[in-house]
Amino acid sequence: MGSIGRTFVTTAVLVALGAAVAHAAAGNDAVVATVGNYNITEQELDNKLRAQLASLQVQLYDLKRSAVEELADRMLLEQAAKKAHLTPAAYLKQQVDDKVAEPSDADLHKLYDQLKVQSPAPFDQVKPVLIAAIKEHQRSELRAKLTERLRAAEGYKLLLKPPRFEVAAGDRPALGPSSAPVTIVEFADYQDVYSGRSEGVLRVIRAKYGDKVRVVFADFPVEKHPNAMDAARGARCAGEQGKFWEFHDALFADPTKLAVKDLKTTAANLKLDTAKFNDCLDKHRYDDGINKDIAEGKSLGADGTPVFFINGRPLLGAQSVQKFDVIISDELAAAATAGANGTKRAEK
Repeated sequence: MGSIGRTFVTTAVLVALGAAVAHAAAGNDAVVATVGNYNITEQELDNKLRAQLASLQVQLYDLKRSAVEELADRMLLEQAAKKAHLTPAAYLKQQVDDKVAEPSDADLHKLYDQLKVQSPAPFDQVKPVLIAAIKEHQRSELRAKLTERLRAAEGYKLLLKPPRFEVAAGDRPALGPSSAPVTIVEFADYQDVYSGRSEGVLRVIRAKYGDKVRVVFADFPVEKHPNAMDAARGARCAGEQGKFWEFHDALFADPTKLAVKDLKTTAANLKLDTAKFNDCLDKHRYDDGINKDIAEGKSLGADGTPVFFINGRPLLGAQSVQKFDVIISDELAAAATAGANGTKRAEK
């Protein structure tokens, strides 16, 4: 099957599943199977597939967004080329290909040093490949900047609505002001390696966006991690003494130290009142709150960690800074537009 055929099949499947997602949201008591006198309803089926359906909503949106952007960018390119009295291909060559510079020896050696561990071949042997790679990177950057300029010049606006879930920050631990235009609610597990990797990404996001972003932590310890629940208990008990985030960071810094005895050692290292901490931990004082987080996560479709909701928009699994940037940029732009419209209404 050719690439066009595969794309068509993928699109058709996702559209059909998108309809199933919408149907699931509405709820349905239709019977889909019987076991003796017991009826299995479509609602039960939807509940079982909640995580997969949430993931499909994201996939369907991403697919539609890519298609919309491809159509819009093609139209923008054709319009710009027509104004310049050029064909689209000639315009692209003028604006992109002709601006690609020959890489310097310093740039080539820098890239070679970065890749030397993976490819021990001599520099002269791989030099043509290095030149092609650097040129292609330049070409991609120039094309992206051209697209950005054309969209800005013609007032391109994406009106496609992304999937969004109601996720309240509540009284969960948070970093950043409550007035921040973007709130990221993270459901994570202290014993999960992917949750741990995501902490570094979130630190970059917070440093990059400052008070524009608020990060909220929700517990989602999974059953296959035997120490995750105790770790969640420990962090909450540390929060009782105003050191939730210090404890949180210590847990992710060394996920091999999550047994109860290790948690008590961490509390002592952080200069907590160990008698109060140990009593809190041993009595499982915050189990109700942790279980409430777990229940909410499951109701939102989470079946693993980490799961992020950026102003309610789901981002599943460990993701790059760039993935966060796309959604955060969307949300900041929407907030700016809403603020501008509010100002205009006030002036009237």
